[in-house]
Amino acid sequence: MILPGSVYATGSIAPYIASYYKVPISATSNILPTFFAVNAFCVPIGSYFAQNFHWPRIQLTIGISVGIGVLFLATISTKFWLFFVLYVIGFCLIQATCYLVAIHQGWLWFNNRRPGLVSGIIIGGYGMSAVMLDPITLDLANPWHDNFDKTTNQYPERVNARFEYMMHIVLLIFVGLAVVGIGLTF
Repeated sequence: MILPGSVYATGSIAPYIASYYKVPISATSNILPTFFAVNAFCVPIGSYFAQNFHWPRIQLTIGISVGIGVLFLATISTKFWLFFVLYVIGFCLIQATCYLVAIHQGWLWFNNRRPGLVSGIIIGGYGMSAVMLDPITLDLANPWHDNFDKTTNQYPERVNARFEYMMHIVLLIFVGLAVVGIGLTF
């Protein structure tokens, strides 16, 4: 659940996205609302597969692999609009395949307990992900703690140069989390 919940770290990296792509900071404010709108269509599909596809490891492997692949394409894009679209689609794929599979499997394995307990533990990991990922992304993107220039909407060029590096390290963290999560699913 840490992987799909990490979409909320977008709020803390939004100034870095704006600075890297040289767009106004307000342009990044639409990333999360767009994610929620698109995700409203993706999650019911993921829910259907979570309940009817009897191989959760395969569903997780396919969804996470494609999602991380799309996020990687977002990080190497040179246009903000392409980054925006691929970033939203990548996280929607991860969300649709991970979120409800974990909850459904928890209910199946712990069916003698109240479903609220299992759901609460699972969703706790989802909520903690941004708290854990925020300091990592901020230290990777700006280890010098340079200030954001509000007049130009830019960080210094040395910070912009680390944006792709930060995103690629985060994707490697996602791969590690995915391997552990898929390995623990049975």
